[in-house]
Amino acid sequence: MHICFVSPRPSSSDGIFGVEPLRIPPLGLLILASLTPDTVKVDVFDEHLEELPDLSTYDLVGMTCSTAASTRAYEIADHCKNLGVRVALGGCHPSLLPEEALGHADFVFVGPAERTWPQFISEFAADSARRLYSDTKLGRLLNLPLPDFSKVARLAPRYGTMNVALSSLGCSHRCAFCTVYASSGIGFRPRPIEDVVRDLKPMSGQFVWFVDDNLYCNREYALRLFRAIEPLQLTWLNQASISIGHDLDTLVAAKRSGCISLLIGLESLSARSLRASRKTCNVPDEYRSCVDAIRGEGIGVEAAFIFGFDEEDEGVFETTLGFCYDADVELAHFSILTPFPGTSFYARCLREERLLKQEWRYFDGFHVVFKPALMSAERLLRGFREAYQEFYRPEAIARRRRRAVQPAWYFSAINRDYGVLGRSADSGGG
Repeated sequence: MHICFVSPRPSSSDGIFGVEPLRIPPLGLLILASLTPDTVKVDVFDEHLEELPDLSTYDLVGMTCSTAASTRAYEIADHCKNLGVRVALGGCHPSLLPEEALGHADFVFVGPAERTWPQFISEFAADSARRLYSDTKLGRLLNLPLPDFSKVARLAPRYGTMNVALSSLGCSHRCAFCTVYASSGIGFRPRPIEDVVRDLKPMSGQFVWFVDDNLYCNREYALRLFRAIEPLQLTWLNQASISIGHDLDTLVAAKRSGCISLLIGLESLSARSLRASRKTCNVPDEYRSCVDAIRGEGIGVEAAFIFGFDEEDEGVFETTLGFCYDADVELAHFSILTPFPGTSFYARCLREERLLKQEWRYFDGFHVVFKPALMSAERLLRGFREAYQEFYRPEAIARRRRRAVQPAWYFSAINRDYGVLGRSADSGGG
């Protein structure tokens, strides 16, 4: 048997989407490769960085995809069908819309596949595989093998780092716009800390990128993890809840274990917007003190904001930029509120007939696909682009560099790539 795993590239035509600082290997596919028996030959291709091979030579093509990449994944799946090659689809979007995915693929996986994939391979080999496999059970992530990074070793010079790790899946919050809970409903699923340490021990020479949905989802687990990996003398980054700014002990442990930067989903400076979106764990009045506490421990802050909430008018762009400058955040990630399928916000937009587009390739956070409440779609898109242009102006980058607590090499690499994004933000479709 010969299997080809593919990480499909989103097919949006927008020039903004082409900028992706520090691309990392598709960890989920590399774990599935390790879960596949040695008797099966496995190749892994990352379409973000390379062209796909002749897929007609494979017995099975497996893909995971986001909503933005689903259009491309379906194109590949339909092509495989014409070649007589069977296809398995998984990931966020197929988990949200399994019936739609079954219209293109022979097999669909709902939720994480670490438990269902070995069963599927056995049944596929016996020609008795079912069309739908589902795993949304709570529980710890046990017995995950070491990811097989050799499958993408040829791409190492083009990745920001080959050191990618996972300590948990899921999140305890249920934000109305977020696909993490909508796609799986699994809550927080940690791995045994000894397994994480095992994965990290071989990593050296580059920084480690944790791909957890929220590394500070469980304080006790996070604190034990940081203390366990401190002896490894790694450099790492991840995303976490803003509430870590209230927890000095965990911040100190994170810094000692090698944390250089945290992506913090602030989302909005409006308490009304956060309440309406069920992100009540965020308290805007506490943002500044939390950011100061994180940066005070020498950990950089990458502030993530979403534009387009119903409670906010066009003044949101200036207000958000003002906060980013005043708080001295090293990086800012802006996106446009997107009603991803399966979320309660999507259901609301359907109910209120506010969807402007239904083509999944535009559901990437860089396009306006719904009708905003307090501004036009055109104004929302323009404000989003102008925020990037302003924050990543050369003069603005230089000013932040003087105050940055992140290592200079990381700060410069991300700002260089996002600077390109800012300069190209007036191109592409809406």
